[in-house]
Amino acid sequence: MSNYQPKYATITMVEINHLMTRNAPKNALPILLVMNAYCMDGHSCFPSIRTIGRLLNNTLSVRSIQKAIKWLVENLVIERNSRTSKKRFINLLRKMVYGIEGENSERFGRSETNDLDSIREGSKENISTPLSVSPQGEKANRTSKSLDVKIKNRLNSAKRRVQRYTNILNNRESADGGCKRTDEIRASITCWIACSQFGQPNFDGSQKELEDIRKLYHSDKSVQSMVDEHPIIRGQIVC
Repeated sequence: MSNYQPKYATITMVEINHLMTRNAPKNALPILLVMNAYCMDGHSCFPSIRTIGRLLNNTLSVRSIQKAIKWLVENLVIERNSRTSKKRFINLLRKMVYGIEGENSERFGRSETNDLDSIREGSKENISTPLSVSPQGEKANRTSKSLDVKIKNRLNSAKRRVQRYTNILNNRESADGGCKRTDEIRASITCWIACSQFGQPNFDGSQKELEDIRKLYHSDKSVQSMVDEHPIIRGQIVC
């Protein structure tokens, strides 16, 4: 990756909302964007601290970069591994959105098997099955089946991503049990919002989890602000 310099970076709305609701420091966003630039369409990368600084035109000191990375780790935005690992930085929010299928090749992160591949395979299977109908009817039937496959795959992927992110949060250690539970509830809300963007706005957790979300909604203004931007989800919480 030493000879590779990305020209652009992408960021999901889940990442933006997560940073906003936690009042991220000003250096967190540009550093996260640099990591995303190296992640490409995946969720892991391994740039060095000096590489991150160079991509930002050396406007930040090494200490400032390390401080921002520490904040990103503590607030469940990224996971940090050893400096020799090819997955030195893992964007947990991006991983939740893209799913494990979105993990890329070592340099560019292009997935060999991802949601689009499964959609293409499903479409090919539908096309390969001959139908004894008119050409127009065959085309309409093929299009309908293809859309069903795409929708089903997207919903299943969204569920898997929410479950993976929940598992990641549940496995993280915290010195304060109350803070850990609050973080888990915030993560559930974030995942719920992300899931709604994939066409599944209804809460599918337990009644106890929904009650915990309601309590946090009424006691935390930042959570209220985040939820109020999504009327369908708000309606299920305040009903």
